[in-house]
Amino acid sequence: MVATVSVMVDYGGTDGSPLSQDTTGNEPSIRFKTLDNNDMSTNGKLLGTIDVPVSGTNNSFWKHIYLKVTGGDFTRIENVKFYTDGSSFGTGIETFIGTELPTHNSGDNSGYVKATGTENSSGDTMLDHNDISTKTNVFTFTSGTPKNISISESDNMINNVGESTDYIVAQMEVASTVSLKGDLTDKTWYFIFDEL
Repeated sequence: MVATVSVMVDYGGTDGSPLSQDTTGNEPSIRFKTLDNNDMSTNGKLLGTIDVPVSGTNNSFWKHIYLKVTGGDFTRIENVKFYTDGSSFGTGIETFIGTELPTHNSGDNSGYVKATGTENSSGDTMLDHNDISTKTNVFTFTSGTPKNISISESDNMINNVGESTDYIVAQMEVASTVSLKGDLTDKTWYFIFDEL
């Protein structure tokens, strides 16, 4: 028995009613930028480059990420965890995820809050998201210390095609102290889970 799973990104739309993109097989899958879309293009300011500020920080628009079962033969998925390899993008570039995991499931996008900010300049902080009160550097989550990901489906498990985890809300912050400029090296983020 093997489930087919996809990493999904929700963006645009309106609160509770996003557009969705299946990122599976499309690397890079997520691009942090100052526009609320899922265009992977890397050319030019008009496509949402995060500029290094003279002082302070500039933010990407936040992203809503979740794991969704799109097919396969399985009984249930539970104990979902998320982690990174622990390596950051370098001085002056921080990537955060919200401590809280806003609600998302097969019948409910209520945890989706459209990203706000000034396009092509800076997104508002993810702490302006209705369901996020604190944030953590994403690279603190490693295979040895992963983040537990909640499931708001019936019985707190995924047991049907189309079901999903709750949202991870992620955002990149670029400070004036940045050491690397230009297109950054891609990083891989991981979901693991128990499947029966």
